[in-house]
Amino acid sequence: MAAIYESRAFNLFVKDQQVYIQVKELGVTVYQFNDVLKKYPQVKVMSFGELQSALKHGTPSPVQIGCLKERLELEVSQDEMSAFIRVNLTEREIAEHNDQIVAEIVGLLTSNGITVGVNTDILKNELIAGRKILIAEGVKPVAGDDAVCRYYQISARKPKLNDTGTADHYELDLIDNVNRGDWLGDKTLPKAGADGLTVRGNRVPARFGRDYSLKYDRKSVEEVFEKDKFVLKALQNGAVNYDGEKVKVENHLTIHGDVDFETGNVHFDGSVTINGTVKDKFVVEATGDIEIKGKTGVGAVGKIQSTNGSVFIKGGVNGKNEGKVIAKDSIFVKFVNEGRLEAENEIHVLLYAFDSYLKAGKILIDPKKGKIVGGEIHAKHKVVSGSIGNVQERQTVINVEGFERLSIKAELDALKMKFQDLLSSANRMKRKLEIFEENLDRLDERAKNTYNALILNYQTLLDDLEFLSKQADKLEDVLRTRGEGEIKVHQTVYPKTFMELKSLQRQIVEIMKCSFYVKDNKIHITE
Repeated sequence: MAAIYESRAFNLFVKDQQVYIQVKELGVTVYQFNDVLKKYPQVKVMSFGELQSALKHGTPSPVQIGCLKERLELEVSQDEMSAFIRVNLTEREIAEHNDQIVAEIVGLLTSNGITVGVNTDILKNELIAGRKILIAEGVKPVAGDDAVCRYYQISARKPKLNDTGTADHYELDLIDNVNRGDWLGDKTLPKAGADGLTVRGNRVPARFGRDYSLKYDRKSVEEVFEKDKFVLKALQNGAVNYDGEKVKVENHLTIHGDVDFETGNVHFDGSVTINGTVKDKFVVEATGDIEIKGKTGVGAVGKIQSTNGSVFIKGGVNGKNEGKVIAKDSIFVKFVNEGRLEAENEIHVLLYAFDSYLKAGKILIDPKKGKIVGGEIHAKHKVVSGSIGNVQERQTVINVEGFERLSIKAELDALKMKFQDLLSSANRMKRKLEIFEENLDRLDERAKNTYNALILNYQTLLDDLEFLSKQADKLEDVLRTRGEGEIKVHQTVYPKTFMELKSLQRQIVEIMKCSFYVKDNKIHITE
């Protein structure tokens, strides 16, 4: 036997690659033994029971407790993307025979076919005894670029800024017009990736970029291939809109003059732009947005109604107690005088509302120069104005229906939970579609039918998500209202203004400069 460690307490010997211990003095703990063993990384203990017995009772003759590891241990990962080396020699042996050990490592790598990504810097630096070292690393494949889909961006339904930099609510563009052949989107093709290599030089195929389908309404939009990309183009003149994620071109009627005896009443499935005005008694009904751009506005019209969109009247409304403007979404006007305006969402007025009937979820009269004088204002949760009434003490009625905050919050929480559930379902379905889209060229007829059915279901989910998102926005807007109903006045409230917030009433008998809100069944006043 050859001794590899000797001390007063115990000796370690090796014979035929087997390791033996002889304990001469009792009292050596396993921890003390391990401290010694750290200096001899080639020793591997196999019989822990024999070792503990020897340390506890002593040994008259050497007892086998383990074996010698290989001088160099090579470990290659299962995917062959990394290789590790462990030098099972003492630090002294490494220092004395470094060049020889490096040569052995190179030979071991070569004999195992490891030629890619060898870290030569480790071989040049000092090797560390007993530590697992990353000696080679393969080249990872680089996935190809996915297809990129771009779409026409709808103009934000926000007020423009005028020359002074302030918001101008009656300079809106509700309709994005395009002509036949105009660009509505495109898709750059997916690209091949760069293959990788294992440490043994085997090729690792790269994933080809994912392909995605352009989403569009096939009745109003076409997909054509140009140079290196697919392009979406309008099949007709009209207004750009979205049906869920699908871009489409809706019918858009433009009347270059007035709606009068030459045009007759207008009933249109789509959006309408009138560059002039709508004469008294005439009717304009449309499913989409309605824009009336004539500077004079409209008068005692029969009715202007958007059943699914908004109405924008640049010059305002002189209704003569007959003109009606109705919108599913919102109404934007410069002024309203003796008119009747009704919207489910919001009514925006830039200058004034005189002797008019306004009804909406929220009514916003410009806080700086806007005023409400006479008439009736009915809002579900909030009215904003610069002033209400006038010095002549014109009778003015402001009614805020109010709401139950806890009820609205509970409704919002339930809606958000439903939204998250639908979103999770939509994401799962989208992943399924992506798998189909990666293999479109290999799908059989049955798989194609499944794919098409998934597209329809996915589109339905997106439509539901869009609806829920809009509903959530509306509820959050309600919750931003102070109290449970608010009348916010930025300047003055004049006498003979009658206010009703929820079921609570208040008659203003003196000039006041304050706002009002209802909470805990009480009307509160705030500066």
